[in-house]
Amino acid sequence: MHHFSYSSEILNELAFQRGNYDAKACWEDNGGPEFFSAGSGGGYWGAVQELYTNDQLSFCYRDASGDEKHVVGSPRRNFDASYGNGYDWPDDILTAGSTIDLGAQSEPKYGGTRPGKFRDELMANHMHEWSHNWEAFHFIVFSEFGPKRFSHPGGGAENGAVTHGPSIPFEHYVREYIIHDEDYDGTEKLWSLKKFDERDILNDDFSGVDYLTEFRNGNQDVEQVWAAYLIKRYGLEKLYSEYYRRTASSGDYRVAFHQTYGKPLDQLLQDAASWAATVDTHEDFRLLFDSAEEFKANLNQSFNVSLLQARNASTPNNRYQTVYTYVGEGELVGVGETWLPVAFDTADSVRFSENVVAEVTRSATGQLQINGHDAYFFAGDTSVFHAGGLAADDDWSGFTRRGERTHDLWFPVFIYDHDGDGLPDDYDPDYQAIYFTEDGRYKLDVWPDDPDFTGPGQESKTAFFDTDGDGVDDRLDAFALNPDESLDTDGDGIGNNSDEDDDGDGVADILDFDALDPLESVDTDGDGIGNYADTDDDGDGVLDIDDPAPLDPLISDDDTYNVADFDGDGVINRYDADDDGDGVIDRLDVDPTNVL
Repeated sequence: MHHFSYSSEILNELAFQRGNYDAKACWEDNGGPEFFSAGSGGGYWGAVQELYTNDQLSFCYRDASGDEKHVVGSPRRNFDASYGNGYDWPDDILTAGSTIDLGAQSEPKYGGTRPGKFRDELMANHMHEWSHNWEAFHFIVFSEFGPKRFSHPGGGAENGAVTHGPSIPFEHYVREYIIHDEDYDGTEKLWSLKKFDERDILNDDFSGVDYLTEFRNGNQDVEQVWAAYLIKRYGLEKLYSEYYRRTASSGDYRVAFHQTYGKPLDQLLQDAASWAATVDTHEDFRLLFDSAEEFKANLNQSFNVSLLQARNASTPNNRYQTVYTYVGEGELVGVGETWLPVAFDTADSVRFSENVVAEVTRSATGQLQINGHDAYFFAGDTSVFHAGGLAADDDWSGFTRRGERTHDLWFPVFIYDHDGDGLPDDYDPDYQAIYFTEDGRYKLDVWPDDPDFTGPGQESKTAFFDTDGDGVDDRLDAFALNPDESLDTDGDGIGNNSDEDDDGDGVADILDFDALDPLESVDTDGDGIGNYADTDDDGDGVLDIDDPAPLDPLISDDDTYNVADFDGDGVINRYDADDDGDGVIDRLDVDPTNVL
């Protein structure tokens, strides 16, 4: 970032001429920018259905005289993403002649406590707004009304911590692992994620907050804590690929959170609040990486893609099917059985489901070619909605409707398919039935026409969700996305079926009398009552409080105790300073009769 040789007004005018009416929005008191640009944010104008009037999208801007002008415009992504002057930055900070050195340490009055250079603070705001543009690639359209209002009634602001929070960490991770001052001008990098966390988040104000209440209220002051929990617990890909993609297909962010993480939204908020109570350090708070490469691999960023489909005379029922091509290095296997060449005998023998901008040719053997690549159907695709070939073999690629191989795109292309039937979850009735009623209502919602409806915001107590199909409701399932696990007794993150010590008492399950009770691990007398609860551990008829050797049924009084030799050292207990031979003298030993 550097000083521009032209003014903020010129940048603002350029944005306006490009169709960004918000650059001179009516809500700007002076009819123009107070700082560099309009503070319009990022995103996609026209994505919210409620902004339309009579199917038209209205804009209001102020002309040079300050008068309001109303025009009808088209939906558009805001490529002039910007932000207002929220701090005490001079209006000319980015223009030539500014007295501010953008490479100098930012002063507290110019950005609070954030520990970077001026350009760090300025760049961060732009990057954040551009991250909303990135989100807009997923959220093509959404509604502020509809089903979600019955669970979380109110406007978008009330949902701010939930919906806006995820847009912030992405920018921070890029600044930490991708962007470095050394690459720009060879200077030392002052900003770091650790400094930011310790000064802006993990400060004296972090503890003592009722995070669950603030999450539920949509308080954006705690949105970074919410987003950090999702990333720390589940990783980057879950949030920045799966959640965004499922939001686009479900049309409801609550459902998308549930589908992505296997828990209803409020349960996730509860989990996040409980987690926040355990956080003390930057390392507790953040999912950290050793390198930029590790960060990008964990991100595994992906987008929804419209796949090319075709049909010809040999396609079953003359229907459209997804088209694939081989991208592996070895010999093709399964051709004619699993992978079916798409015949292309004449120019009229193949039809495509969408307008295709690609070169369509015929090979010497009469096979369809897309941009020179041989095209195949996948035998496992049994409907127009199937795209199982993408999940079947990494050596095969789909095509975009422009004829690009998905293998060649800059991001990975894959389908979310919960049952592996080749039918993406977006189109799978079995998957949709987990979350929705037959008439399309989210099962958690109680609607006004339901018999037990009492008011907006009510959640169903009887709805059953089982994302992983293991028979355990998501709200009771510690691993709602893993059909092989549902319990985690000791809360160590390892499901009981995989954990060798379910209750975390230090005794392996195979040796533990009660593997699910950390207070019980031994039943000395075999009476079915663990020693912790048993008042007579050795079953000799003498209560433990009266028994000098409560774990030895042959010793129940002082006389037999004194003449015994527990450790076999040749010295009877009466004269032995360490009866059990554990190295701890009896007067300091909690249990002088037991070496353990």
